[in-house]
Amino acid sequence: MPSSGQLLRCLSIVALAVLYVVTKAQSLEFYYPYFSVHNSTDFVFSNSSSIGDGALQITPNSGNPAYQSGRVFYKETFKLRRSNGSSLTSINTSFVFNIRSLSQPGGEGLAFILTNNPGLPTNSSGQWLGVVNNRTDNMTSNRIVAVEFDTRKSYANDVDDNHVGLDINGIESVAQVPFGAVGINISRGTDVGVSISFDAVSKSFVLYAAMVNGTSVIGNTIFFTWVIDLSVYLSEDVWVGFAGSTSNFTQLNQIKLWSFSSLDTEDTGTPKKKKKKGLRSIWLLTMLPLLPAFAVFLYCKKKEKGRNFRYDRRVVRQDIELILEDCNKRPRPSMRMALQVLGGGALPPNPEAERPAFVWPVMNTRHEVELPLVGLLFVGGHLSQSSISGR
Repeated sequence: MPSSGQLLRCLSIVALAVLYVVTKAQSLEFYYPYFSVHNSTDFVFSNSSSIGDGALQITPNSGNPAYQSGRVFYKETFKLRRSNGSSLTSINTSFVFNIRSLSQPGGEGLAFILTNNPGLPTNSSGQWLGVVNNRTDNMTSNRIVAVEFDTRKSYANDVDDNHVGLDINGIESVAQVPFGAVGINISRGTDVGVSISFDAVSKSFVLYAAMVNGTSVIGNTIFFTWVIDLSVYLSEDVWVGFAGSTSNFTQLNQIKLWSFSSLDTEDTGTPKKKKKKGLRSIWLLTMLPLLPAFAVFLYCKKKEKGRNFRYDRRVVRQDIELILEDCNKRPRPSMRMALQVLGGGALPPNPEAERPAFVWPVMNTRHEVELPLVGLLFVGGHLSQSSISGR
């Protein structure tokens, strides 16, 4: 017969496990350091897309590469807004793409996309990047936000044939930045690492990109930011993935690594009110696993008939610290870590009071380029380390 202390301990672990599963289910998170055929069931492919050579092949990597378009989505959607309408969802994603020209020059481009309509539009090859076609371009019913990596100057307003742009329901970018400003050529077959954040609180889009070799950053980093509220353009269930296309100018459009996470975040009220709501949420989450434990404690006190019984304060403190860490930090502790801490096999983590939206360690060398067409200052510099972290 287990002791009352063992019962309390086990119930606390079970409650924490339930809490972990519930909070985990509220977000969409995944990470693929590479891709194999065994991952095929994790994605939704258009007819011309596949997995090959350790990468997502957005357009064909064999056969006739001309006049192709394709899309690849993760198999699950994420919720843009909670069911009670109280908060929107912020997202962070990082990926490595590789565009290799098959013709000279290559074309047309690749895009990271968020949409409510996952189907590949017909006749979306060439300048349309698999995002829209000549009939649907700029229609609000498209419900799509795209970050394009364009290798062809298809429109008069395209800054050049080597740029990144933010597209809303169409293929002409509302804002764009030339990669050449920091010495990056995205179509020469070099891996390019990208970190993107859509923040629901500040209603902002932030992108960092640099050429990479494994875990090392090569050369300069480009920075691109814009104001955007995703809830204006997208409805509840959002698909996340990539699109790409070729024309008579051809290229391979490959995704070699991809991580993604969505996060519910409060977007109403003053900062002070937000803080109070956050504290109330933390206290609620803190107390949940302790309530059943307290009930068992009272029961055991009655059954012990006068025997001394003391709840270990150190255990309570560890449980609370672990939950506070889970509320405050991304990614969440793994269940293995949770059980190790609760079992006394590891020290509890130290919760951070606040984390920056992004950490970008820039060295002394900086390049600043002012673009009158978009009215923003874009900064590129050498990274002292390869990791770019998001909240």
